Amino acid sequence: DYFFQTEGETLPGDQFSAEQKSSHKKFKHETEKSLCTLRIYEISGAGLIAKDHSGKSDPYVQFISTNSKGKGKKLWKSPAAKKTLEPEWKFKEPLDIEELPLWDDLTIEIKDKDLVKVRVRSSFMGLVNLTPGTLAWIQKEAGLEKVEIQFSRLSGTDLKEKKDRTVTGTFRIVASVLNVKTK
Repeated sequence: DYFFQTEGETLPGDQFSAEQKSSHKKFKHETEKSLCTLRIYEISGAGLIAKDHSGKSDPYVQFISTNSKGKGKKLWKSPAAKKTLEPEWKFKEPLDIEELPLWDDLTIEIKDKDLVKVRVRSSFMGLVNLTPGTLAWIQKEAGLEKVEIQFSRLSGTDLKEKKDRTVTGTFRIVASVLNVKTK
């Protein structure tokens, strides 16, 4: 489940009207081969699953773009937030991911970083999926500079182990799409 926050109003992501769905389809057709900049202002999680013996985790997030042929590319990885189930990543300056295909799938994977003897190991904590194109369309439709998206359940396929997992927690991102340009 996911929700879009727009100036105090919460919109369920899967309950668009027929008119909105038509508008989204038209926008997608017009911008199908476009590139964009994804600007991220803030990322946070709440109620994440504990992965450490201490009852906490050391979560980090990574952004992976996957094209229509299934080829993935790691775009960015956050530092780990230490011993927390409520991580926040706030940026002094917004984080820009440039030249991102507007309609490629964007997976935001949450993992726990563990130091085991001399090597670092990561444990899957959940993931969320979105497309920058849908974010751009919501921004345009609502006339917003930036959009807050909250995912109320983290689940999905552990990309490394290729296993379906359902985990607890919520995930929130505040972002905007800029510089939409046709290839």
